[in-house]
Amino acid sequence: MDHVTQDDRVQWARSQRHVSQRGAYNFAHRDIWGPREKSMANPWSPSNPDGTVILRLAENSLMHQEVAQFIKETINVLPLDHLTYSTGPRGSLRLRSALATFMNKEFHPREAVTASDLFITPGLASGLDAVAWSVCDEGEGILVPRPFYSGFSFDLLNRSNTRVIGVSYQGMEGCSNLEDIFRPEVNRLALEAALNKARGEGVNVRALLISKNRLHFISDEIYAKSVFPNPAISGQASFVSVLSLDLHNVIDANLLHVLYGASKDFCANGLRLGMVYTKNEAMLGAMSSISMFSWSPHVLQDVWASMMNDQMWMESFMEKKTDLMVENSSLATSFFREHNVSYFEVNAGLFIWVDLRHLFNPLTLDGNLRIRSESCIAHQQRTAKYLAFLRLGEATMVDGTRRTPDNPASETPQGVDQVLSPFDARDAQGVRNSDANHSVDKSSLSYIVEVVHRPKDGSTEPLRVHYPIPASIVDQTTANFGPKTPEDPISLQQALVMPLPEVADQLVRVFFDTTHVAFPVFDRQRFTRLYLQGQASPLVLQTIFLLGFMVGSDDLIQAGGFNDRATARKTYYLRAKALYDADYDADRMNVVACLLLIGFWWAGYDEQKDHCHWVGCATTFAQSMGMHRSMSQSTFSPHTKSLRRRIWWAIYTRERHLSAAFGRPCRIRDEDCDVEPLDEDDFNFDLDYDQRLIPAQQRYHVSYVLEMTRLAAILGDVLISEFSPRRPMTEQFETQTLKDKLFGWERKLPENLQMLPLDGTLGAPFWASMLHFNYQYCQILLFRPRSIDIVSQEEKERDLRARMAADAITRNAEDQLSADTIRYAQIHLVPALFGALSMHTIEICRKDSIRRQLAENKSRQCLLALGELSKSWPVRIWISKSFVSLMTRLTGQDSAPSGGAIVRVSSSIHPTSPDGQSLHQTVNDNQSTSGGGGGHQDTTATLNDGSQTRDFDPYDITQANPHLFYDNFWTSYLDNAFDVDLLIHPNSGLF
Repeated sequence: MDHVTQDDRVQWARSQRHVSQRGAYNFAHRDIWGPREKSMANPWSPSNPDGTVILRLAENSLMHQEVAQFIKETINVLPLDHLTYSTGPRGSLRLRSALATFMNKEFHPREAVTASDLFITPGLASGLDAVAWSVCDEGEGILVPRPFYSGFSFDLLNRSNTRVIGVSYQGMEGCSNLEDIFRPEVNRLALEAALNKARGEGVNVRALLISKNRLHFISDEIYAKSVFPNPAISGQASFVSVLSLDLHNVIDANLLHVLYGASKDFCANGLRLGMVYTKNEAMLGAMSSISMFSWSPHVLQDVWASMMNDQMWMESFMEKKTDLMVENSSLATSFFREHNVSYFEVNAGLFIWVDLRHLFNPLTLDGNLRIRSESCIAHQQRTAKYLAFLRLGEATMVDGTRRTPDNPASETPQGVDQVLSPFDARDAQGVRNSDANHSVDKSSLSYIVEVVHRPKDGSTEPLRVHYPIPASIVDQTTANFGPKTPEDPISLQQALVMPLPEVADQLVRVFFDTTHVAFPVFDRQRFTRLYLQGQASPLVLQTIFLLGFMVGSDDLIQAGGFNDRATARKTYYLRAKALYDADYDADRMNVVACLLLIGFWWAGYDEQKDHCHWVGCATTFAQSMGMHRSMSQSTFSPHTKSLRRRIWWAIYTRERHLSAAFGRPCRIRDEDCDVEPLDEDDFNFDLDYDQRLIPAQQRYHVSYVLEMTRLAAILGDVLISEFSPRRPMTEQFETQTLKDKLFGWERKLPENLQMLPLDGTLGAPFWASMLHFNYQYCQILLFRPRSIDIVSQEEKERDLRARMAADAITRNAEDQLSADTIRYAQIHLVPALFGALSMHTIEICRKDSIRRQLAENKSRQCLLALGELSKSWPVRIWISKSFVSLMTRLTGQDSAPSGGAIVRVSSSIHPTSPDGQSLHQTVNDNQSTSGGGGGHQDTTATLNDGSQTRDFDPYDITQANPHLFYDNFWTSYLDNAFDVDLLIHPNSGLF
C-alpha cells in the first residue's frame, strides 16, 4: 500500500476491512501514531547508542531522571482509591485539590480556583479534544493565531471534527514583525478579520476572545512554568495566566477555559495527565460523558499530586529545570550563530523559531499539497504563511562536551510537519539574531524539526529522516606506561559496577575528608540524601571512588578487592571515563565537577588524557555554562549561585596550579571573568548532611579554600610576569607589586591558618601547612635567581628569598613526614617540592662546599617526601625521574642531549655526598635496586624500589625519552639559567 493514494486507502479499509466511513477516513488520514511505533519502540539512550532519536516530538527530557526517581520513591497504591472506580472520570480529588493549590499560587487567579472547577484528562490533547467536542458541533471552527502547534489539527479533527481556522497577521495594519502580533490592536484586527472570513465561507466559529460574539476563549497554558531568563530580551521573563486578568467586563466566566498538563512543565509526556479549568457546569458534564471511556489511572494522578504537594522538591525541580533550559537555549542559539541561521530570541517554551528558507526551494500555498506520511497533516490548512521556517526543540539537548568524529549532527536533520512564518520574514524587524560569532559543539544538539521538503522532481512527498546518535567512543588507550597496546573498552555494564557498601562508605568519607575540602564541588546535602537512598549519580560515585583509592589506606585498597593501588585507580578511572563518554549523567553541574576531579588522574608520560586535558575540559565546559560571569543579575537561587561559584573557583585554582607545574599558559584569563569571589556564605547552604558519611565542615576548611583562591590569583600574575614571552608592561606584573601582594596575603591570613606544629590529624595545622606549601612555591617562582653567579644586591636579595622559600618547603615536608600525614597531602605539593629541589640544585652547582652538602641533604628530604607522595600521585613519572635525570646530567656522568656533561665537575660541582660517595653513584646504585621497602628509607632508593614502581607500572621509567622532561618549567629554567657551560637549549622559556 506504499504507492496508493489516500482515497485508495480509505476504499481499501471500507471494502476489505469493513470499517466505518469515519474509521476508514481516520485510518488513512489521521493515524499519526501507528507508523511511529517501530521507531519509537527503539529509542536512543546511553545504554542503547544504536537506538533512534525521534526528532519531532515535543518532549521535555531535561529532568526525566528526577521525575523517575520521585515516582519510584513516592508511588503508593491505596486499594480504595486506586483499585476501584473511585471518583470516576472527573479525576482524583487529591490531584484536583493539589492542582487548585498549585494554580492559586503560580497562576495568581483573580478568583480562587477550587477542585470542583477542574477536570482531569489523560493528557492535554485529550483535554483539548474534550473541550472542542463540548463547545463545537461538527464542521464548526476554532480560531488559532499563527504560528501554532500543528498537532492542534489532529487533536481537534479526530473525534470532534472541529476545524482549525488559522489567524494570519500578514497585511494587518501595525504588524511588521513577530513582536507586533502581541499588540492588542493588531490581535483584534487579525482575529476579527479571520472571524469575518470564516463566516463568509460558511464556517461558524465558536471560540474567540470577543465577548460581543459570545465566543468561548480557550487558553492553552501548558508552558506556564517553562519560562526562563534570556539576556537578549529586555524585561523580566514571566508568565501571565488569563486567570490573573480582570475579564469580568470582557467575557462571561462560563466561556473561559484553561488547559494545563504535566507533559512540558513536569517533563512527563508519558504520564498522560492533563487538566481543564472551567466554571461551566454544562461543559464539565459534557466532558464527563465522553471521558468515561478513557481516564488516567488515579494512582498516576496521585503521583502528580504528590509532586505538587512536596514544596521542597517542587522548588528544587523547577529551579534546576530553569537552569537547564537557559543552558540548552544558549547552546542552540550558539549553534545557529555559528551556522549563520537567523532565529528569534525566546524566553519560554521548548522551541526556537528559525529561518531556513535559504536551504529549501520556495513553495507557495497554491495547489492541493497532499501529504501522506505519519507526521504531516493531510489538510490544506497551513500552520503559518511561509515555508522553511522551522521550530527547533531546545529541551532535548545533551551535554556539549563530548566530541566524536562520526557524529552527524552537523547535517541539518529534516523532519516533517510544515511550520511556517506568521509573516514574510524578509521584512521582519523582530528580535532576531543571525550573528555567527560563537561556536558550539555540533554533537550536543538534538532537534525537533518540522518542515515540508519539496524534492527537485516536484514531488510533494515529505522527507522523513531520523538521525540516530552514534555509539559512544570509549577511549581504548590503557593506563599503563610505555607504548600503548590495544585493550578492550570497558562496557557500560562494567562501568556501573560499584564496590561493597561498606567499602563505598569509607571511600566517600576519605574523599570528603581530603579532596573535597580543597575542591568543594558537590552539594553535600543533596549527595548524602541521594547516596543513602541508593540514587546517587554513578558518574559522581565512580569519580569519588577514584579519588578515594588515590589517598585511601592500604587496608582500604585490599578491602576494595585490589592487590595494589595502581589497579584500583585505573579501574575506577576507566569506569568514570566510560560513564562520561556515554553521556550517562545529564546533570551538567555533576559533569563539570567530575571533569575537574578526573583531572587528578595521570597514567604515564604518553597519556594523552592527562591532568591538563581533563582540567581543560572542565574549564571549557564551565565557561560554556557561564560560570566565569557575574551572577548578580541572575535568577539562580542563592544555593545554586554558591555551588556554581565553588565549582568555578575550584577549577580556577587547579588550573593555575597546573599552569605553574607544567609550564602551560593559563587557560583562564582574569580579564574575561567577572564572577564574584567566594565568601563564607557559599559554604553554608549544604550543611544539613549525615556526618557519619561526610566529616563536619570546620571553619578552617572554609578559610583554606578562600585563601587558596586568593593565592591562586596572585600565582597567575606571577606566571605571566616571570614567564610570559609577551608580558604586559603594567604595574600589576612588576616584581615589587607581586611581592607586596604575596606578603600582604600572608599578613592577612586568619589565625586558624597560621603555621603551627602538626599533630598527626587533618586539623587546622595540616591545612595551614598545605596553604604555605603553595605560598612558598609562589615565592620561588617570583624570586628565582637568573643565573648561578649573582653579583648585584638585587640579585642577592632575590636569591635569598627563593632559597628561604625552598628551605621552608623542605622543612614543611619534613614535618609532614614526621606527622605521617603526607599521604593525605594535596597534589600541589609535588611541583612545590620540585621547585625546592631546583633551588637546592642551584646551590649544588655553586662553589661553597658546606652549602653544597647542605643542599644535597635538603634534596634528599624533598625526594623522600616525593617518594611518599608517589603512593598517591604520579610523582615518579612527572617529577622524580626528571630530577634524577637532571642530577645525573649535573654530575657529568651521563650524556646530555648536547653530547656531553652540562656541568664540568672541575669547574662547577664537587660531586660528593655527606658519606663521601658520589651523588651520581648513589643514584645509579639505587637505580639497579630490584626490590626493597618503601617508607622512610634512602630517598633515591625510594624513587626506584620495585614496589613503588609497580604503583605506576608495568613500565621502566628509566626508558622514557628524556626530552619529555625538558618541557617542564624547571628543567627548561635550569637549562637556561646556568652559564655557558650549562646551556643545552636556546631560550625556550616557560611558554
